[in-house]
Amino acid sequence: MIRLVARFLAPRLFAAPLLGAAILAPPAWALDPLGGSAWRAEALGDAPIPQEVEVFIVFGEDGSAAGSGGCNRFSGGYAQSGDGLVLGPFAATRRACSGPSGEVETVFFRVLDAVRTARRDGDALLWLGAEGETLAVLRPRAPE
Repeated sequence: MIRLVARFLAPRLFAAPLLGAAILAPPAWALDPLGGSAWRAEALGDAPIPQEVEVFIVFGEDGSAAGSGGCNRFSGGYAQSGDGLVLGPFAATRRACSGPSGEVETVFFRVLDAVRTARRDGDALLWLGAEGETLAVLRPRAPE
């Protein structure tokens, strides 16, 4: 049995250093640490966010997160492990919001609670739910 295992693994072990970069390179969708980055939401589910409504989140290096849901500001924390992402809990201001900004914000705050994983798609950050469904599409945002 040991000879069989050694015979099977030996060629692969010796070939691994030759393929090193290919074996160790993360996939294109791999998620870098979010700390120090800022993102603007451009769609929630498959619904685009109106241009006049700014929804964004800024991830701190210390596990903090803050932003705007489109009307109210929010702040709290996040935890990231690989592609796993947990957002919140968050505290938010309580301004009365009507029209598109209020509608978008209601959906966005629900999305914050539902995110379970995240991945990259080109320059986009995708927030995914428990079933792998896309909850939000975000793009890099210039810092304030």
